[in-house]
Amino acid sequence: MRIFDIIKSELNSDKLKLEEELERVINDKSLETDDKVATIKKLLSEVAIIETSFKTFEKMITSDESETNKE
Repeated sequence: MRIFDIIKSELNSDKLKLEEELERVINDKSLETDDKVATIKKLLSEVAIIETSFKTFEKMITSDESETNKE
C-alpha cells in the first residue's frame, strides 16, 4: 500500500534530518561542552525512537501481510 511507503519515507526523512543535525552539533566549535553533550544525547535519543518506530512498523506490516495471505 502506498500509505506504508509514505510512512516509511517520512520516518527515513526524519532520521536523516536528525543525523544531519547531529553532525552539525558535533562539528560546532562554538558550543560549550555541556550544551553539546546534552544536545547530542537528545538527538541520539530521537534517532533511536525513530529507528524503533521503523522496526515496529515493519513488523506490523509483515504481520498484517501474513494474516492477509492466510485468508
